[in-house]
Amino acid sequence: MKVQFYEKLGKRRTQSILLSVAILIISYFTYFHNYNYPQAVFWDENYHIPAAQKYLNRTFFMYEHPPLGPMLVALGEHLLHPNNFSNQFNDIYYAKDFPADFSFAGYRFIPTICAWLLPLIFFFITLSLVDNKIIAFLLSFLVLFDNAMIVHFRAAMLDAPLMLFIALSILFFLLALKNKKYNKYLALSSIGLGVSVGLVATTKMTGLIVLLLFPLLFSKLFPHWQKVILSLGIALISFVLTFVMVWQIHFSIAKNINSNLDSGGYFDISTEYRELIDQNKQNEIWSFPLRLQEHFKHVKNYQEGVPKLDLSKPDENGSPSLFWPLGARAINYRWETADGVLYKYLYLQVNPVVWFLGLSGTLGTTALIFVYIFFPLQEPLKNRFLVATFLLLYWSYMILISQLGRVMYLYHYFPALLFSFCLFALLVEETRKIGNLLLTTKYKILILAVLSAMVLVSYRFYSPLTYYQPLNDEQFRQRMIFPLWDLRCVNCARTGFYK
Repeated sequence: MKVQFYEKLGKRRTQSILLSVAILIISYFTYFHNYNYPQAVFWDENYHIPAAQKYLNRTFFMYEHPPLGPMLVALGEHLLHPNNFSNQFNDIYYAKDFPADFSFAGYRFIPTICAWLLPLIFFFITLSLVDNKIIAFLLSFLVLFDNAMIVHFRAAMLDAPLMLFIALSILFFLLALKNKKYNKYLALSSIGLGVSVGLVATTKMTGLIVLLLFPLLFSKLFPHWQKVILSLGIALISFVLTFVMVWQIHFSIAKNINSNLDSGGYFDISTEYRELIDQNKQNEIWSFPLRLQEHFKHVKNYQEGVPKLDLSKPDENGSPSLFWPLGARAINYRWETADGVLYKYLYLQVNPVVWFLGLSGTLGTTALIFVYIFFPLQEPLKNRFLVATFLLLYWSYMILISQLGRVMYLYHYFPALLFSFCLFALLVEETRKIGNLLLTTKYKILILAVLSAMVLVSYRFYSPLTYYQPLNDEQFRQRMIFPLWDLRCVNCARTGFYK
């Protein structure tokens, strides 16, 4: 019996390893292969590359985002060093005129590595949500083949690291729940959770919703105070250490004053902070609260200056958060043509099948919880805590983000999209019947295989807009299937809601 047990365990591990390798291979070709194409700047790379160059030149500066994202952009350039110079944009905040031989390979390297790893981490998440490895593998197609994620993550921007750290936070949270009976593994999972949430908090403010994982973990461990103190104590200490360490690295690198920047290179900092810099004492730990406060003050001032959403503007790319679950609105990052007939586009355009399944997961599990609360079910929900957890994360994020007064964009939905994928996985796990059809594991795999084929077809259909491949106007119009997307070719008139 013991031999048979180890044989089965070995087969399961082998299957998991093979599926993980398959995901990494597929993800390489969807996310990483030829990531430095096009050799042209797009969207917020104009901001993040100059910020990265300030780290490379150890220049003091204030930024509207926490430091980890641009530091990772700078790290890729430092590691690969494909450009002879890394100070072209050290005196400015927004780069326009890139040299003809400028390479984006270094600046885009780390974000794209994060994007490459994201489907694998999501696979591990789904392994904790569903009972079958093949089902988990098919669910990973949601991340592997989403056109919007692919095009946005293959860039020198912050959202790919953010999403990887959010996914890691979810994974370690699930591992902590799974291992709550074993103090050793609970402690290790709690360290991973604290570090991951710390990395989220130092990458982009929109990811702070994962702080909810701490009280959620508390609710599951309570009233076992020994485990509460062990797990949350370790997690919170790990979070604080990670948060402080990242900011301290930022302060220790970005310390040289560049007089060509705002206010002679001192920006809008207080006299006290300026004296610290002049005396070369800005790295002393006792001044950390002051330095952090100064940067948060700068972020607040920046956010107050960001314009509001104005759908009447002909060049508006923002969209209401209510539209995001439907994939609206698409953003034309760049385009070019050599002959006026064939055009290359780089478009933030969703894979509609993927986003529909995510929305189905959100609405389906919301309905399940509603029925569970108000009507008796023949069979109770197996994973009601996890369903409630991801619904809380999803709806809390959407409610909070909708309260922001500034313009927001489709890619701000990515954290909620990831939560919706988790909800779809739980919906698959919880659904036992469709009508009179009993949904065995075999039927679930068959249905998911069909849906995965649809995901692939949709991915291929929209891939020219993802990978900057040429289309004529008629081919582009064939992809304009939903007016709310505002998907338009150069020669196409705006129609529908945005007209």
